[in-house]
Amino acid sequence: MPGQNGLGLTSYRSASDTTRFVEGQICDLRGAKCRTYRNPSLPQVSTITITGFGADADSIALSITRPDGVVVSGASLTVTRAASVPVDDAAAAAALVLLVNAHASLNGHVEATSALGVVTLTFQHPGLTYTVATTVVACVATVATSQTAGGSAFPLGRFTASGTSVDGQPALRALTASDTAAAIAGVVVRPDFEYANAGSVLSTDVDSVPIGELASVIYEDCVAMRNNGSAAASAGGTVYAVVATTGGDEIGEARSDTSGVAQVITLTPGAGQNSVAVSVVITVTAGEHVGKSLFLSTTADGSMTATEVCDAWRVIINADAFWSTILIDSGTATLIITAADSSIGLDAVQSNGTVTVDVATTARAPYAIPLDTKRFYWAEAVAAGAVGRVMCRA
Repeated sequence: MPGQNGLGLTSYRSASDTTRFVEGQICDLRGAKCRTYRNPSLPQVSTITITGFGADADSIALSITRPDGVVVSGASLTVTRAASVPVDDAAAAAALVLLVNAHASLNGHVEATSALGVVTLTFQHPGLTYTVATTVVACVATVATSQTAGGSAFPLGRFTASGTSVDGQPALRALTASDTAAAIAGVVVRPDFEYANAGSVLSTDVDSVPIGELASVIYEDCVAMRNNGSAAASAGGTVYAVVATTGGDEIGEARSDTSGVAQVITLTPGAGQNSVAVSVVITVTAGEHVGKSLFLSTTADGSMTATEVCDAWRVIINADAFWSTILIDSGTATLIITAADSSIGLDAVQSNGTVTVDVATTARAPYAIPLDTKRFYWAEAVAAGAVGRVMCRA
């Protein structure tokens, strides 16, 4: 089973051989420190969203089918409005919670809570599936599954956070977009007998920790990770952890860059605007400085050229201490404006004269977060797409 020995693969690669590492390999036993985590089998979590509950005779009948086939339903799981009680969606949800938690046939199977008209059913048996259904009169009670029973295999060589403990054992948890660098516990390492990445010619390819099994998470010393960034990582450079799949990377992978895409706008002045004030307004639409605007305007002479107008606009940008830090200008007969950061959204509108505005690239916020170099950093130069050493420090 993965991680049972508390140590990862170390025996078949030299620590100096940077071209043949396998993701999740511990690169040096001498100072490696790991903690044991479990890849938990998860319980089912379902929600019931109540809307339109506000008239007498409105009702919601709940049915829950247990894994053993027993169907729990009927009057004991039905909320009906009478004499204006329950008064609204939230009150109906609270009433349904009381019925679920008091039902003898559901004792030990589920715990119900509610907030703002939404009932949350947290089932108590990991890996087992319950069927939840509602029948309504004159209202809506929408059932959804927010967590499927069972969980999923956890990839080796990925960053992990600490999840809710299972029987006192810390649990692996995939990173989410709301996580900060402080949430990362370490990297899931490859056990010594799982020595091949999927796709190799070897027959023992295993690249993940099965549901319910143990895994080792390294927090001290070097571990092999793939650089999914668009550029080479430099020795001592910042490691970025993927927290969303927006850009196509997998959760927990490592990058050499933020993965965001900066917005690009191209402005092209129309020809023949002699002695005309040619103007455009640039506005920040996303990021820290939302609402700030820059007015670019110049009056061409009697033999106007697009280059003349764009050069004048560039002078305005570069003379401004604020705008010269958030806008990167280029081009000749066009003004190409690139946001200095992928979190900055921009808009451009013609104000006077003729200007063609082309949003060449739309901004995409980063989906990888920078990690504190006191805790994680690239231990060597690693080409984009290659596997190399990441140093972990507690």
